[in-house]
Amino acid sequence: MILVFGGACQGKRAFVQKQFSLREEEIGSLRRDGEGDWSQPALGGLEEYLLGCLERGEDPAATPLEGEGVEGKILICREISSGIVPIDPLMRRWQEENGRLLQRLAHRSSQVWRVFCGIPQRLK
Repeated sequence: MILVFGGACQGKRAFVQKQFSLREEEIGSLRRDGEGDWSQPALGGLEEYLLGCLERGEDPAATPLEGEGVEGKILICREISSGIVPIDPLMRRWQEENGRLLQRLAHRSSQVWRVFCGIPQRLK
Protein backbone atom coordinates (compact mmCIF):
# COMPACT_ATOMS: atom_id res chain seq x y z
CA MET A 1 0.00 0.00 0.00
CA ILE A 2 1.13 3.53 -0.80
CA LEU A 3 -0.21 6.61 1.01
CA VAL A 4 -0.22 10.06 -0.61
CA PHE A 5 -1.50 12.99 1.45
CA GLY A 6 -1.46 16.77 1.37
CA GLY A 7 -3.72 19.78 1.56
CA ALA A 8 -6.55 20.60 -0.81
CA CYS A 9 -5.56 21.33 -4.42
CA GLN A 10 -1.86 20.61 -3.83
CA GLY A 11 -1.35 18.21 -6.77
CA LYS A 12 -1.85 14.82 -5.13
CA ARG A 13 -3.78 13.25 -8.02
CA ALA A 14 -1.44 14.66 -10.67
CA PHE A 15 1.50 13.28 -8.72
CA VAL A 16 -0.10 9.84 -8.45
CA GLN A 17 -0.87 9.79 -12.18
CA LYS A 18 2.68 10.72 -13.13
CA GLN A 19 4.60 8.76 -10.48
CA PHE A 20 2.64 5.53 -10.85
CA SER A 21 1.68 5.78 -14.56
CA LEU A 22 -2.06 5.87 -13.95
CA ARG A 23 -4.85 7.47 -15.95
CA GLU A 24 -7.45 9.66 -14.22
CA GLU A 25 -10.07 6.91 -14.59
CA GLU A 26 -7.82 4.54 -12.62
CA ILE A 27 -8.25 6.69 -9.51
CA GLY A 28 -11.48 5.74 -7.78
CA SER A 29 -13.22 8.35 -5.66
CA LEU A 30 -14.68 7.42 -2.30
CA ARG A 31 -17.66 9.49 -1.29
CA ARG A 32 -19.26 10.80 1.85
CA ASP A 33 -22.35 8.64 1.27
CA GLY A 34 -20.18 5.51 1.52
CA GLU A 35 -20.19 4.77 -2.20
CA GLY A 36 -17.19 4.72 -4.48
CA ASP A 37 -15.21 2.57 -6.87
CA TRP A 38 -13.05 0.37 -4.65
CA SER A 39 -11.86 -1.69 -7.65
CA GLN A 40 -9.40 0.90 -8.99
CA PRO A 41 -5.66 0.70 -8.20
CA ALA A 42 -5.81 4.14 -6.54
CA LEU A 43 -8.47 5.56 -4.23
CA GLY A 44 -9.02 9.23 -3.46
CA GLY A 45 -11.43 11.03 -1.16
CA LEU A 46 -10.57 9.10 1.99
CA GLU A 47 -11.30 12.14 4.14
CA GLU A 48 -14.83 12.53 2.69
CA TYR A 49 -15.52 8.83 3.16
CA LEU A 50 -14.36 9.13 6.77
CA LEU A 51 -16.66 12.11 7.38
CA GLY A 52 -19.59 10.07 6.10
CA CYS A 53 -18.69 7.22 8.45
CA LEU A 54 -18.72 9.63 11.39
CA GLU A 55 -22.06 11.10 10.30
CA ARG A 56 -23.55 7.59 10.14
CA GLY A 57 -22.19 6.76 13.60
CA GLU A 58 -19.76 4.13 12.33
CA ASP A 59 -16.51 3.34 14.11
CA PRO A 60 -13.74 4.98 12.03
CA ALA A 61 -11.31 2.23 13.01
CA ALA A 62 -13.67 -0.42 11.60
CA THR A 63 -14.06 0.94 8.05
CA PRO A 64 -12.95 -0.96 4.92
CA LEU A 65 -9.94 1.38 4.88
CA GLU A 66 -8.62 -0.60 7.85
CA GLY A 67 -9.00 -3.98 6.12
CA GLU A 68 -7.17 -6.11 3.61
CA GLY A 69 -9.16 -4.63 0.72
CA VAL A 70 -6.82 -1.65 0.45
CA GLU A 71 -3.57 -3.61 0.51
CA GLY A 72 -1.65 -2.99 -2.71
CA LYS A 73 -3.59 0.19 -3.47
CA ILE A 74 -2.49 3.81 -3.69
CA LEU A 75 -4.49 5.84 -1.17
CA ILE A 76 -4.93 9.59 -1.60
CA CYS A 77 -6.09 11.65 1.36
CA ARG A 78 -6.51 15.35 2.01
CA GLU A 79 -4.69 16.39 5.16
CA ILE A 80 -7.15 18.41 7.25
CA SER A 81 -5.39 18.41 10.62
CA SER A 82 -3.57 21.70 10.15
CA GLY A 83 -5.20 24.99 10.92
CA ILE A 84 -7.84 26.15 13.33
CA VAL A 85 -9.58 23.58 15.51
CA PRO A 86 -13.26 23.55 14.48
CA ILE A 87 -15.91 24.65 16.99
CA ASP A 88 -18.42 22.12 15.64
CA PRO A 89 -17.96 18.83 17.54
CA LEU A 90 -18.43 16.67 14.43
CA MET A 91 -15.92 18.68 12.40
CA ARG A 92 -13.44 18.59 15.29
CA ARG A 93 -13.84 14.81 15.59
CA TRP A 94 -13.43 14.49 11.80
CA GLN A 95 -10.17 16.43 11.97
CA GLU A 96 -8.89 14.25 14.81
CA GLU A 97 -10.00 10.94 13.27
CA ASN A 98 -8.50 11.89 9.90
CA GLY A 99 -5.14 12.40 11.61
CA ARG A 100 -5.46 9.05 13.37
CA LEU A 101 -6.43 7.33 10.12
CA LEU A 102 -3.39 8.78 8.36
CA GLN A 103 -1.16 7.50 11.17
CA ARG A 104 -2.57 3.97 10.91
CA LEU A 105 -2.33 3.93 7.12
CA ALA A 106 1.22 5.34 7.17
CA HIS A 107 2.28 2.59 9.56
CA ARG A 108 0.95 -0.10 7.17
CA SER A 109 2.19 1.54 3.95
CA SER A 110 5.39 0.66 2.14
CA GLN A 111 5.64 4.24 0.86
CA VAL A 112 4.29 7.51 2.29
CA TRP A 113 4.33 10.70 0.22
CA ARG A 114 3.38 14.27 1.15
CA VAL A 115 2.55 16.64 -1.70
CA PHE A 116 2.76 20.38 -1.04
CA CYS A 117 2.58 23.04 -3.78
CA GLY A 118 2.91 20.26 -6.33
CA ILE A 119 6.21 19.12 -4.84
CA PRO A 120 6.25 15.50 -3.66
CA GLN A 121 8.28 14.56 -0.62
CA ARG A 122 8.82 10.92 0.26
CA LEU A 123 8.54 10.39 4.01
CA LYS A 124 8.81 6.60 4.05
